[in-house]
Amino acid sequence: MTLITSAFIVLAPLAALLWWKIHVPSNLPRALPSIPIYVSLLGLWSKLGQDEIYDRWLRKPLEEHGAVRYWFAGQWSVLVTRPQYLTDLFRNEDVYAKAGNHKKIPWTVTANLLGDNIISSHGENWRLYTSIMKPGLTKRNFDCRPLVNSSRKLVKLFLHAQSQTATGQGVLINPYILRFAISVMGESFLDIDFRCLDYPKNQIFEIQTAIKQSIFKPLFLNFPFLDEYPAFIPSRQRAFAMVRQFESLLCELIHNRPRHRLEKSNGGDNDQVIHMLERALKEGRITERQYRDNLKITFIVAHENTQLLLNSMFYQVGVSQDIQDKLRDEINATKIMNPTGDTVNKLPYLTSVIYELLRLFPPISQLANRICTTNSRLGDEVPIPRGTYLAWNAFGAHTSPANWGPRAREFIPERWGSTVEEMQLKFRRETIRGTFIPFNAHTRKCLGQAFVLLQMKIAVFELVRSMRWKVDPEYKFKLPGGGVLAPVGCKIIFKEIQRLEEMTETAAGAGDVSVIFRQSGIARLNPTEQEFSMAFAPPAVRANFFVQWRSPKNGAPVKDPVGHWYEAQLIHYGLPPSKDKARAKMRLLENLNNSNLKVPASVATIESELKKEFTAAERKAKAQHKASLAVSASGPAKSAQSKKRKEPESGAHSPIVNVNINFGASPSPPPGAPTPAKKRKLQTARRGDKAPGPPPELLHAAFQQNTSNHDSFDHVPAAESPKARQFATKQTARRSRPFPGPGFPPVSHSDFQKSPAKKGTQPKKEQKPTEKKEPKPKREPAVKKEPAVKKDPKIKIEPNTKRKTAAPPPSATTGQPPSLGLINGIYDISCPTIEQEWPTFSSDLTLILTLDTPSVWGAYDFGMFCGILHLPQRPYSTLDELELRWRGRENGEGEMSFGEDCGGVLCFRGNGRIEGWMNLYGECWFEGIRREEAGTLVRTARSMREEWEGYCEDEYEQERVGRWR
Repeated sequence: MTLITSAFIVLAPLAALLWWKIHVPSNLPRALPSIPIYVSLLGLWSKLGQDEIYDRWLRKPLEEHGAVRYWFAGQWSVLVTRPQYLTDLFRNEDVYAKAGNHKKIPWTVTANLLGDNIISSHGENWRLYTSIMKPGLTKRNFDCRPLVNSSRKLVKLFLHAQSQTATGQGVLINPYILRFAISVMGESFLDIDFRCLDYPKNQIFEIQTAIKQSIFKPLFLNFPFLDEYPAFIPSRQRAFAMVRQFESLLCELIHNRPRHRLEKSNGGDNDQVIHMLERALKEGRITERQYRDNLKITFIVAHENTQLLLNSMFYQVGVSQDIQDKLRDEINATKIMNPTGDTVNKLPYLTSVIYELLRLFPPISQLANRICTTNSRLGDEVPIPRGTYLAWNAFGAHTSPANWGPRAREFIPERWGSTVEEMQLKFRRETIRGTFIPFNAHTRKCLGQAFVLLQMKIAVFELVRSMRWKVDPEYKFKLPGGGVLAPVGCKIIFKEIQRLEEMTETAAGAGDVSVIFRQSGIARLNPTEQEFSMAFAPPAVRANFFVQWRSPKNGAPVKDPVGHWYEAQLIHYGLPPSKDKARAKMRLLENLNNSNLKVPASVATIESELKKEFTAAERKAKAQHKASLAVSASGPAKSAQSKKRKEPESGAHSPIVNVNINFGASPSPPPGAPTPAKKRKLQTARRGDKAPGPPPELLHAAFQQNTSNHDSFDHVPAAESPKARQFATKQTARRSRPFPGPGFPPVSHSDFQKSPAKKGTQPKKEQKPTEKKEPKPKREPAVKKEPAVKKDPKIKIEPNTKRKTAAPPPSATTGQPPSLGLINGIYDISCPTIEQEWPTFSSDLTLILTLDTPSVWGAYDFGMFCGILHLPQRPYSTLDELELRWRGRENGEGEMSFGEDCGGVLCFRGNGRIEGWMNLYGECWFEGIRREEAGTLVRTARSMREEWEGYCEDEYEQERVGRWR
């Protein structure tokens, strides 16, 4: 009896506490039915999905009453699905205010993760956050390149994963989709590439996955008070630790990200959400805590909707092959290689499929985030007491037959209309009515709605035209038990489309891309950027490229052409040239997509004339070559029989002559070409019978204009002619330095005309044995008169004309140079090259110098280029011309440069003035003035040294693997 009494004494308070926690409050509307609390707890032991739970216990009372009393997130709320109630709920923000977890359950893991942010805040805070972030969330001109590039990477990942999977088995798609969504979100909103698509073990991806698994556990969702006692629950301790780790890692990555888009612009179309938040924090408009909370919510929400919706898309389109075929036909009919917002927004069937996916699979299906601030009547019918939490269920509103007809549960894209305008009108009308709320409605609708739609359309555009897929037959459709809505554990079987679709049409002269690719043996739906680039190249260049591409010696596609190749294409098509590789690419692609890529008549005329001149010169050179062979074979005797007998003896010298003709390095050999020593009389007699060959500059220009024509001279050993090598020097990509810029003057034809090496008919190699075999005085003057032998070394000095050794010393009004002055500090830089080539990046160029005896370290920020420079020796006089080495990257594509070729000169001219050059883009000459107000130590030498060491081979390889090819 005593034991029973003791147990009663202990358990009675617990039972009373439990009853008090879970009983239905008496102030809730009694006219509304109550859903049994165990329905909310089914996720603890049942595998039923949201659709099954809703159909069995919620659909009938909600469709009859429009609202019910429902246990959600640890308390009783009013759950709403009737359109008129939803409209009243979303429209009256002051009555039914947003109340996030930081207000409702501030002690929980969820509240610590999300905090006070733009989505869950209310009143002044919400207006503040909206004024800061809205321009970056709702802008109309989102850059589509990250979306396209990431979608193509996703295609490759799926196809690779399928190749590693057993035949007939599917690929688990959600991990890949999550990596894709995080990658796009980072590049579009946070100005950072998280590299999730490149590295499957990415830390930010793994932490995000672990957090989602811990947050959405049904026990803690339904009984959040358990988070008040983490000391007794180890799993909650780990959850809190993961949230802190996630916040620290995210803030660190954002703070240390490469500055591809400079915040110096103080606003503009290129501003992203992170730029706006950082500016507001710097100006004191928000606190550090508010900055971090809004940074986290941007990361989470900006990728979650797309992640969930893509999972649903793969399932629904995978089970509906007819819908997949219709999508593919519509997309291929556009004949567009690189889709943009304008491209996808004009596709009606694609638009209707996305809208229908949002209707049947709303990513956030149910949420209780509104609190009644005063006693009111919801929809003028249901009394709601002050302090009551209200929830809404989008899945119920979207699948109600009263709202969408008897076939509301079926996937029918055609229900949205036949034109894009009609569909958009229905989208807005149903949202206002409260029957379609995937993004909420009215004043608090999702600000990222337009971006989600754009991202989905471009992703589906790339996925559908690149692959065909179906759902794994062994997969059983299942939705999660609560919260978010998307198929769980979906597995898909992928198959690459092998045929090449009609995708785009290029300008006259390039032809249809699909035809070019078919003729070239490329049978892929999604060709590489190099293959696509060749589609609008000149025919000769294009033919040469595809020959290389098909060559069995090349195991991988040809590398992306260098920057000046794209500049040449702009000139070829009469477009404004640009030395910025990324800008040149985009200018070509935009004109290609708009069918504006046509060769101007003036350029076509010049090319036609050059072709005629080359043909004539080649014909003449071949005739002279044939004549020279005949003369060389004739020998002293002038009979046909003698020619045939002596031909093997003179043939040994013909390859050298051939090189000089075919590569335009020297004039054609005269009929009296050199012969062996025993035929020297014949050589002397014919020395004046020199037949003029084609101008060397003409052959050189024609050779570069049509690179494929040299295939007919494959028998010529080019390595034997030094001058031929000068014209045909192979250009290779150099990791240590970008391609030559305007600082490297082009080689003019006049330079070759001045070269004395072209005046002779005998190479140096031929003259030495002649001098030994003919020691007679009569022959020696002929050897000495050859200028090519003695003057050839002057060619080696040619690089010095391309790069000056140092800036000239300043002019001095007195006999003494000015004092050196301070070295440490910030220098304002002016650079004519950058101001001319990249005017948008030409302001606020700076150089920070720090003395680290006996050397000097510097951090340069030249707008388009940034990095670290190092002077091994510090200056001691204004007359010193100090060599420097630099390592850094260009901010157009973020390509890293380092190595022995990265150099320059820096001169300290006294009184805070410096000048010099660095071979960033050719020779970038610059000058600078030290800021007087700057401190003597702005940045430590140690930090510069650490950044210097980061520009290395390992980092370069990691970035190279992740760069879009």
